[in-house]
Amino acid sequence: MAERYAKLAAGFHSHPKAIAAGLYGQAVFMWALCRNADNDYDGKIKRGFFGPNYLSRVLPLTADQASEGLSACVSAGLLTIGDQFVTIVGWDDNEWGIPNSTPRVRAHRERKRALGNAETGRNVSDLPCNAETPSRADQSRTELAEQKKEILSPDRPATARGPEAGLVRKATASVIGAFNRAFARNLSPDGWEESVRRVLAKGFTEAQLRAVVWWAAREWAEDPEMRDKVNPKTLLKLTSSQGYRTFREYLSCAGERWRDEHGGEAPPWEQKQAQARLEAVG
Repeated sequence: MAERYAKLAAGFHSHPKAIAAGLYGQAVFMWALCRNADNDYDGKIKRGFFGPNYLSRVLPLTADQASEGLSACVSAGLLTIGDQFVTIVGWDDNEWGIPNSTPRVRAHRERKRALGNAETGRNVSDLPCNAETPSRADQSRTELAEQKKEILSPDRPATARGPEAGLVRKATASVIGAFNRAFARNLSPDGWEESVRRVLAKGFTEAQLRAVVWWAAREWAEDPEMRDKVNPKTLLKLTSSQGYRTFREYLSCAGERWRDEHGGEAPPWEQKQAQARLEAVG
């Protein structure tokens, strides 16, 4: 369950602005209120939370309906869109915000927000597909479990040498090349081979590595903040730390998105795995 709550007036749907915004606009505006409360913002929400594709994944709307709803909110005077933020109109004037906020209360909220950000490092990139950001205790348990697997798992050879250097170089060049094309970067494969080697050593494939890059591009291409912030290290983590997802979780997100976009069809990287298993059986 979420730790914060957004309040909605009982008469919201009869408010003139809500009526003018229509069904799609009301959905987008309520999303703005929830996101504002969840991140403890002051009526200004990062614009990356309002990309049509992103909204279509968190609301029961298509990307076109989400775009229409956002435009309706602007036309109705519920939201304004700036270069970096979407602003809830009237928040500072107490139309939607919390009235009679004293300097002492505002200072307390600011300290709480700063403390929360320092402890969790929360960001849109940190959120699991449909789950809360893990606590520090959860992260520690996850890391400990990973370490135990390395020591105790019987299906791993005692002296695991990992993938061959040639395979690692090829996969690294392929993955970094895909990342550069997706995010308009010019990164060199040099320096990323160790991160790729660790992922391959866990049994993942080059196709799965590229699948995670594909998902990241679909998820964040329209988010100006994340588009400039994301890097391969973000995507290749094997253990959860500071709220960031693991490679396995990113891969799961990629599979969900592929099925959503292709009518339930299994992703090609899973099909290749299935074929390989069939060939191994005979």
